[in-house]
Amino acid sequence: MSEKTLQARLPALAHPDVFKDPSRTLLTAEGKALLTYDPATRSGFIYEIESGVWFIQAPVDFLQFAVVARMSGHTIAESEDARIWLRACQRSTDQQECSAAPAWTRH
Repeated sequence: MSEKTLQARLPALAHPDVFKDPSRTLLTAEGKALLTYDPATRSGFIYEIESGVWFIQAPVDFLQFAVVARMSGHTIAESEDARIWLRACQRSTDQQECSAAPAWTRH
């Protein structure tokens, strides 16, 4: 058996203050997960409340993160909190990343 070396670049994780900022984290419409996106590090986080498990994706733009969250069964209710959260994602360099996000909201 030969030994192989794999070098993986570590993801740029968000500063802990990102999780303290209510504009960066949103409770899903089902109330089963918290969604956090940090445009500064291009990292997305899904915290499954019941299991206490974190899903981390990085690097990722907001649209990719929204797709992953939706495919994981999460939706966001249309609300002022959701609008604040969506605006927070617009701090990324590509302002159009957030344009598709309302498609995964639940009215």
